[in-house]
Formats: sequence, structure tokens, C-alpha cells
Amino acid sequence: MRTFGHCDIDALRAALAGSTTGRSRPAVLTDGVFSALGHIAPLAGYREVLRGFGFSASMLVVDDTPVPIVCLEIGSGENMCRVQEELMRRGIAVAYMSAYSGLGPEGALRLAVFATHTEAMIGQLLDGFARLL
Repeated sequence: MRTFGHCDIDALRAALAGSTTGRSRPAVLTDGVFSALGHIAPLAGYREVLRGFGFSASMLVVDDTPVPIVCLEIGSGENMCRVQEELMRRGIAVAYMSAYSGLGPEGALRLAVFATHTEAMIGQLLDGFARLL
């Protein structure tokens, strides 16, 4: 297994160039939509790269079942750690990711809202952000 850069067609081309020897047939796995950032995978470019190596576009496997995640970049990484810790003290689980594909160097807070969250829970989250920001 090899990885390539986030939505990076040239990185995919380089990864395939280093791994397509003999009878190996690569499968390229990707999300169709990166919901955390709103990025859309360059699927046409991925298909073109596969064809350039003589492989069928059917070797491209796309996952289109994104979880609704929102990333918030709020100042420095130190500030986001502070916000995350304060929210956790209030019983609100918000993840701070210092490194995530496509994010800036400071990382981001990641939120996911599900059908099981009540209006009161969402209100508590919004109130927590309003008090901390």
C-alpha cells in the first residue's frame, strides 16, 4: 500500500510510477468529497493517471459516504487547544486535530453533528463557543 497527497494528481502519478511492476494492478482508493474541508477529489484526473499507466478507470474506488464534519480554524493551535479543553470541561466533546490532510499548520477543531444530538445539546455547543470566543 502506498499513499499520495490530498487531492494531488501528480503525487498519485509518482506513487503509481514507483509501484507498478510486473503483474501488479493498483487500486486507487479515495473519498469523493472530503466533508471536513469541503474539498472534492479530482476524480477525472485520477482516471486519466490510471489510463496513462494502462489501467482501467475501474481500478478507482470512491467512497461517497461522508460524515458531516465541520472544521474550525480559530487562531493559533494553542488557542484551539484552550477552546477544546474548556468545552470538554463543560461536557462538550470537540476534537482538536493538530495535523489533518488539507489543514493549515495550526490544525483545527473538528465538530460532527448527528441526528441523535438534541436542540439543547446544539444550543450548549453554540453557547460554549460564544462564551469562549
